[in-house]
Amino acid sequence: MAAAELNDSGEDALELGSDEDEEEEEKDWAAMRNTEAWLYQSGELSDVEVSAGGRVFRLHKFVLCRESVWFRENLMGPEQNEEPTVDLEEDDFDGLCQMMYVGGLFGETFEDTVVARMKELGILPERCLRICLAAMELGCGQVVLCCEYFFDKMLDTNTAIFFLKGSWGIPGLKYFQANALALMVKSFENYLGDENIGFLQVEALCKVMKEALQRKP
Repeated sequence: MAAAELNDSGEDALELGSDEDEEEEEKDWAAMRNTEAWLYQSGELSDVEVSAGGRVFRLHKFVLCRESVWFRENLMGPEQNEEPTVDLEEDDFDGLCQMMYVGGLFGETFEDTVVARMKELGILPERCLRICLAAMELGCGQVVLCCEYFFDKMLDTNTAIFFLKGSWGIPGLKYFQANALALMVKSFENYLGDENIGFLQVEALCKVMKEALQRKP
């Protein structure tokens, strides 16, 4: 609150803050209205600290236990752990947390909000797959569904290369691998002269070429 001063007549006068201060305060309140995004970004009101990849995340039990079987068992079970550690890279766990907090709910009337939110979070094909693996490991069923939905909507001849690269040889990502491979085989002519195809693992590229040669006319 602004401090009070005496004016020339001896009456109290309020010292008004600058327009910049008022704008910043309004920004803070606007952020708080977007509750879960604000909670994750600020760490305010956190009641659990989770370590991942050498970083400590200040998080909230109600979000973690709502989204994750693993966290329910560790934070609500008989042997509660107030400072759990997850065996994930910092960036992968950060992406998973963003999805748990603000990634959207699969099954909403307007499911394209899932794709819109993931795009806003800057989640590209290979990161989507890493987040999906992390979600599988921690039992985050809604996040897995969101990643699969994002994949279904975003899969095209351009993204298929990176979805196949990110899922190649990983048992938990067979759904992504099979569908990305099928699209690349079906549209193989589109990749002739495409430098991006060189990003694929040698085994993946050979698989695409072999199955493309075996296609029925």
